[in-house]
Amino acid sequence: MNGSSKDIAKLYTVTQSLTDDEAIGLLPVFYANLDPSWIPSLDVLDNITDPSTRLRCIENVTKIFSSLCYIVRNPLFPLDATPDLWPRIWKWMEFLRLYHECVPASTASEVVSTHVSQSQILLKFGQHPQTCLAMFSTKGVRRTLATAWATLVHRLYTADEPATLGVIAFPLLALSDMKDPQNLVEVVDGCGGSYKALALTLMLNISQAVANSKSDMAVTSITPVLCFLSDVSRISPEFVAYLLSHGIISSLVSALDIDGVPPPAEGVPDRPVEVELCLRSLIRYLNVSPGYPWTV
Repeated sequence: MNGSSKDIAKLYTVTQSLTDDEAIGLLPVFYANLDPSWIPSLDVLDNITDPSTRLRCIENVTKIFSSLCYIVRNPLFPLDATPDLWPRIWKWMEFLRLYHECVPASTASEVVSTHVSQSQILLKFGQHPQTCLAMFSTKGVRRTLATAWATLVHRLYTADEPATLGVIAFPLLALSDMKDPQNLVEVVDGCGGSYKALALTLMLNISQAVANSKSDMAVTSITPVLCFLSDVSRISPEFVAYLLSHGIISSLVSALDIDGVPPPAEGVPDRPVEVELCLRSLIRYLNVSPGYPWTV
């Protein structure tokens, strides 16, 4: 618990071989090692001139997040611990973002790993009402999730590995219902700073799911995209118009081919949930003024 890089590396290894109860017992270790007082001052970043510079604390906290990410998957993970952990975790996530922007020396695999672990932690923490409220009232959380989602869409997807679709969906699943146009501003910023970048990422994510339309993972990936599009249609007419003029209707129609869900049980409708979501989105988008009749 003294912040030793050697011990933290050992912690990362041992967490994957512990029983559920033993893993939960390690939470005080994470609490101690995520002490915000250990975050270097911003002057440290300003003084880094060599792009190969690696701060030990960054390597440590990256391993800590990876270990914590493994533990939060545990169904016995106590959500009541999240209100105390959240302020510590977020301060380190903010510093990680600044560090990677100022010192872009990480490999592609390290960047992807960082986004995956942060997204899974935020997704789990969002299951606790009090923590969820604190998270999504914090400026920058949606930007972090959007950046993670866009990075995974563009870097992680592998055509012959449908399981990557489920991982890509983590950040978008963690985004709470967007009810304020300012929420979309953060998402746009996290996806590259333009409507174009966000629209292209959304449609690319849909096309990735369609390419694996027979896989259950296609459903896992497409559902949060469709929910996001539904939220956007309520808060930003400007972005909806942009989506319509750049081919979102074609993307939604193509998504109707996804049927990776298992056969329905007796008495259960045979129309998959993503088809229902697609149809609702089509209805909503086709009724946007002035109507774009050429899309029909």
